[in-house]
Amino acid sequence: MHPPDLLYLGDDKQNARDRDEHGRTNHATGEKNGQSKLTHEQVEYIRSAHVSLPSHAQQLADQFGVTVSHIYRIRRKERWTETT
Repeated sequence: MHPPDLLYLGDDKQNARDRDEHGRTNHATGEKNGQSKLTHEQVEYIRSAHVSLPSHAQQLADQFGVTVSHIYRIRRKERWTETT
């Protein structure tokens, strides 16, 4: 018995590329991530809010139940990159 033609032996890099090219990834982002504490609307609000002092970022963090560093990462688009 032979394996199907769509199967072939590859290293980790080849397997990852094949997975991504064929949309077989199981990487949930944004609200689809079960551990997400924020919605897209909240992320948009965080990005549009005026944050001129560290205390403003702390207020946002407290309001949304996340850390101050997460607020800054969202604002720099290092997190929630799929949200404009």
